[in-house]
Amino acid sequence: MYFAGYALNGVFSTMPDQIGRKKTTLYLMIINCLAQTVLLLVPNFWARSAMFFILGLTQIKIGVSYVWLSECVGNAYKSTAFTMINVFEGLTLAVVGLYYLFISRDWYYLCLFMLLISILATMLVPLCPESPRWHLTCGNRAEAINELNRMASLNMLLRRISKSAIFVEDPTNYDLQQVALTELVKNDSSA
Repeated sequence: MYFAGYALNGVFSTMPDQIGRKKTTLYLMIINCLAQTVLLLVPNFWARSAMFFILGLTQIKIGVSYVWLSECVGNAYKSTAFTMINVFEGLTLAVVGLYYLFISRDWYYLCLFMLLISILATMLVPLCPESPRWHLTCGNRAEAINELNRMASLNMLLRRISKSAIFVEDPTNYDLQQVALTELVKNDSSA
């Protein structure tokens, strides 16, 4: 059932472009946590089958997260950021395998642990900035500048992008943030 849901998760493929990367990831993570909770608490075969289907359906959140990350990280750090995602995803599989092999063959506590990690990750999503590129493609220039300035403050840069900043590239161009970040760095170094 999981893979049937996974095969159909394209139903959500336009959602990130309509409501944003952050909201899409958050909503799908909440649905994922609810499905995991039902899996833990309801011993019914049909209910569990339906929850596995829903878990598969919500896995598009992983792809959305990669896009979201690529739009919020500068080109110089993208490979490092993607490597970190892959390391943590791989560690999850390793921990699951080692738990099952050496600690217990009872999946309940392992699933409970994974649910708690999912809940923690879901609670962290609202703290992350929305993609400035998404704001720009939607015509929300002011919001894009606010998000870029928020990222700058998180990275402890002193200067900010002014509200009158002009983005010289098309919002669908992948180097757009680089232009805005270049302005940010120029402003910071001129202080």
